[in-house]
Amino acid sequence: MKVSNVKFADYNGQDNLYFEVDMNLNKMLKSTPVYSNFKTFDEDTEYERTLWVKIFKEGLATFGLTLMKDPLHNNEVYTWSSNARCINEEFGLIGTPYELAKYGAGVKEEGHSGCYWAAQLTKALALKIGEEYKDLLHWGIEQYRLTVDTSAPDIDGRMK
Repeated sequence: MKVSNVKFADYNGQDNLYFEVDMNLNKMLKSTPVYSNFKTFDEDTEYERTLWVKIFKEGLATFGLTLMKDPLHNNEVYTWSSNARCINEEFGLIGTPYELAKYGAGVKEEGHSGCYWAAQLTKALALKIGEEYKDLLHWGIEQYRLTVDTSAPDIDGRMK
């Protein structure tokens, strides 16, 4: 996967990543992930929910928490986005090639004028892009490393 048109937006005092890729994202999402896992809680009850993750060879990922009966959505099946720290801890991904970055990124197909997809990504991919494009960072590479690390502090992780 070739990454291009990398941008870092300075939102809330941190660098937020946006980039384009030279591949069909829909095709990737329909392909077999290199890693997938799930855990179901309170199975066969009204509180049944499943925490799940799919990581693709390119380093992009999807994950969430699917409720079988979400009271905020007319008791229908609904998937909430989860957080990478929860996924990393529940599935033992910390320190592996599949460890997820704390924040995802806006990703779209190269040359498309439409919206970005709110993708999740591995920490390795986020760091690779950060290192390669560190001259575009607003807060510097050390701060970016903290931004993508789920083990870093949540509250104002920026060094002062």
